[in-house]
Amino acid sequence: MDFCKTYLCFTIILTILPFSSCRSLINTITPNQALQDGDLLISTRNIFALGFFSPRNSLNRYVGIWYHQIPEQTIVWIANRDDPLNDTSGVLAIDSRGGLTLFGNKNRSSSFWSTNVSISVPNNSMAKLLDVGNLVLLRNNTA
Repeated sequence: MDFCKTYLCFTIILTILPFSSCRSLINTITPNQALQDGDLLISTRNIFALGFFSPRNSLNRYVGIWYHQIPEQTIVWIANRDDPLNDTSGVLAIDSRGGLTLFGNKNRSSSFWSTNVSISVPNNSMAKLLDVGNLVLLRNNTA
């Protein structure tokens, strides 16, 4: 019986551990669902992840895409490579024009990076991470 309890505890720990530093996993960014530092946007088949990260020996924060299930984080794209955030208050959100913008704080007053596009119906746009690693801005037909 002790073996079963130990095995169960070990399994639960291994299941929870990979997500312990993450507040929530989302599959799209919408006008009502932004990505905050600590959240992850995951592709449908869990191949890629988009989120905030700091390189080794750095306090700077970046938004990037990496392979989700490889133990050593392998970054494949960085949004704000030339303009890092200096804390964990960043938010990646759909802006008032329907584009995707990285804001430096939760009240969305300072922009660090943007897709620099406008959508004809801003409240109907969404960002999705595809299984090939592309981050795409789409019209949300369910809104």
